[in-house]
Amino acid sequence: PARRSTGPLYIGAAAPEAPTRKARQPKVVQGGIEAAFRKRQNLRLRDARDRVIELLRRANLEPLGSSDALVALFRDVSGELAALGLALGASEAWADRLYIEDRRGALLFSEEELDEAEAAQSRLEAMYNVDAWSSQLKGRLSSAELLLQETAPDSPREGRSTPRGSRGGSGAARGGGTMTSEERVKRALKRLEEDVPYHVALFAEPVSLRTLDGIDAMGQPAPNNK
Repeated sequence: PARRSTGPLYIGAAAPEAPTRKARQPKVVQGGIEAAFRKRQNLRLRDARDRVIELLRRANLEPLGSSDALVALFRDVSGELAALGLALGASEAWADRLYIEDRRGALLFSEEELDEAEAAQSRLEAMYNVDAWSSQLKGRLSSAELLLQETAPDSPREGRSTPRGSRGGSGAARGGGTMTSEERVKRALKRLEEDVPYHVALFAEPVSLRTLDGIDAMGQPAPNNK
């Protein structure tokens, strides 16, 4: 008798389907110079495939103990990826850009590797903000530090008399342009007082708050001014 395919020992399960590809949206390029350039770039990505994967995994997996380590990694990895055609801020997402098929329809980068590219782009975009904010904070603090160190051009140093026969420095110096230590401290403090509200407002903006939440969610160090 024919075997029954129903009963308590059988389940209504369908055969497993082949894994489906994610919907990627590579840029549609018309013929001409742009198409020739993209083809050359595709060949370059093919030749540098292993290096591209290595850089993407560094962005995703390399430990970041401080904002300085983050900035160093960001500048190293993003710079090399940009040279290979994967620049931050480009109109095409990296996973779409790396969706490269050969003549037989096989992918140069696997779906898992395209997912890695997508994650690396998100992490590096967050790193960009840390790098930019850290540089801005450092620059403003350095400006205040220079105010503490500066002296008027061509003016005699404090505690030293003007040599006999000299013109006594510039007109600004002769007119009292040389700042005392107290005056320099006051100018530096004034600069910092002007900068603090700017940074408070910057980090209170909705876009900045979302960016900071993203940085925190990725476990990345926050911007540092040291």
